[in-house]
Amino acid sequence: LIKEWLDQKFISEKLQEEGLSFLEASVQQVPSTTVSLDEQASQKMQKLIDNLEDLDDVMNAFTDFANNARKAVIMCGDDENVRKIQTDKEKLYYGLNENNDVIAKNITVNRNDKENIKDDYTTIDVYIKGEYFDTYTLPFVGNHLIQNVLAVISVCYLENIDKEEIKNQLLKIEHAKRRFIEEKFKTNILIDDYAHHPTEVKVTIEAAKKKYP
Repeated sequence: LIKEWLDQKFISEKLQEEGLSFLEASVQQVPSTTVSLDEQASQKMQKLIDNLEDLDDVMNAFTDFANNARKAVIMCGDDENVRKIQTDKEKLYYGLNENNDVIAKNITVNRNDKENIKDDYTTIDVYIKGEYFDTYTLPFVGNHLIQNVLAVISVCYLENIDKEEIKNQLLKIEHAKRRFIEEKFKTNILIDDYAHHPTEVKVTIEAAKKKYP
């Protein structure tokens, strides 16, 4: 059964249909990305942080979570605080910096059709532990989204998933609603994005500059 990890009801129902039941369920791998919070989510997070004394407490809390992984912890090595986390599990760092295990190189934004801007895409070469792994075509533009893809590729690498299957699934990625939606009006390109806090505004502008230098 292949399903989103949160949808355990689906898995339970399918097992029951076959006359089977859970004996054990555990986290196999823990992919970690960097996430910026909007105002409402920030308020909730602040309540949690108030119960922690300092950054070390936050790091310890995350380390406890990471140690629940049975196989590996996959972390965004571009974040300096993430690299400070100590765990006895196998670690695989991904990102755009050269000191990561899984790296995207030769990032190229491609214009598929000058009239149909929705067909623009990005190609990346992925290297794992210093060796070329594969080249991927991604139906979007933006380094923050590339980092997310590297986390996915890291999981697939550890699980020995077929390279062609990875490519096929990555091509099916769809934008979230109002996430870098482009429309052409005469000679102007209009970009609609729901970026609603400074970090997201910054990465959206960076993606626009990369696509339209």
